[in-house]
Amino acid sequence: MKLYESDKLLVIDKPTGIVVSELAEELKNDVLQLKDLPRYGLAHRLDKDTSGILLFGKDEKILKILKEKFKKRKVKKKYVCLAWRPMKEKKGKIVTSMRRGGDRRKHQSYDPEEKGRKAVSFYEVLENFRNYSLIEVSPITGRRHQIRSQLAYLGHPLVGDKLYGFKDQKDPVKMDRHFLHNKFLEVKVEGKRKRFISELPDDLQEIINKLRCQKN
Repeated sequence: MKLYESDKLLVIDKPTGIVVSELAEELKNDVLQLKDLPRYGLAHRLDKDTSGILLFGKDEKILKILKEKFKKRKVKKKYVCLAWRPMKEKKGKIVTSMRRGGDRRKHQSYDPEEKGRKAVSFYEVLENFRNYSLIEVSPITGRRHQIRSQLAYLGHPLVGDKLYGFKDQKDPVKMDRHFLHNKFLEVKVEGKRKRFISELPDDLQEIINKLRCQKN
């Protein structure tokens, strides 16, 4: 679960199905420095069903620095996801306006000229399958549900996404999660530029393997 730990920084490979606040609550018992920190040192968030890299600051100074870097978009992130329907453009930029929709759980994406908070992501198609695209997405802004909402806006919702997925959407297997994984994070901290990598979890890799077998 731990990808990296120093006196000031803790990097966790978060599994799916765990709320980040609950994970932080658990970690504080093992990493005593987190006990007295706001949100137990949590520097950013991932959705419950999103897996991958999660950062914690182990003192107030480093936590403040990390939060500021996320706020000022000085953290480089790459997510891998499987989207419904093959994407025609191999790479591109997604710019939308985001705000809450009629369903208060959703943060809908709209035309960038409409009212809301600007959201920007870059994407690159890693591999196309008959009915799906394996995509790498680099969000520049950090809006809640940004990748999930933007891909649904483009007509390519995430496989397994029960909130943003379409009614006629067909997933390759029955899933208890959406296919979204934070695989890469780069940030300058402790005087050095640090890069962290998280491999695709077994359950998601099995889906890709199955699609490749069908493709061949």
